[in-house]
Amino acid sequence: MSWEPEVKPESGDLIEIHRPFYQHWAIYIGEEEEEEEEKGEQLVPISNGYVVHFAPESGLLGLASVILPIAVVKKERLQKVVGNDKYVINKKYDERFQPLPVDEIISRAKAMVGRTMPYSLLDHNCEHFVTKLRYDTAVCDQVSDGLRWLLEDKRMPD
Repeated sequence: MSWEPEVKPESGDLIEIHRPFYQHWAIYIGEEEEEEEEKGEQLVPISNGYVVHFAPESGLLGLASVILPIAVVKKERLQKVVGNDKYVINKKYDERFQPLPVDEIISRAKAMVGRTMPYSLLDHNCEHFVTKLRYDTAVCDQVSDGLRWLLEDKRMPD
């Protein structure tokens, strides 16, 4: 059984992957070289495209991955990054920021692959990383919304 994407992204799209307790973000860079994999005696095309994302080098998944102070920029197949989770194409910031031209987004993303950089949940996480590539502005509502919730007055009403 082959993997089929839930929604077909376009190059430059932000991919929001719904993990338990948080969202992981990647940027879709499209179909690259067409590959084939052997299935019995047939060659079957693999065409689920690539994403660039900012993640722990160690391969840790889940909440443990967000506490490490260093992460690496990776280029991997969308299927591998999504795994068994669900994803959406998220263009929510397009209303606030003008996306860069797609060819510039893709070249910027590819130029970052392999770089190791500091990681901070609050100001340099995977969402900041991909929004910087798409808009040249690093934003993350996930952190803003979470901090707002934590700072709200949680007292019981009188």
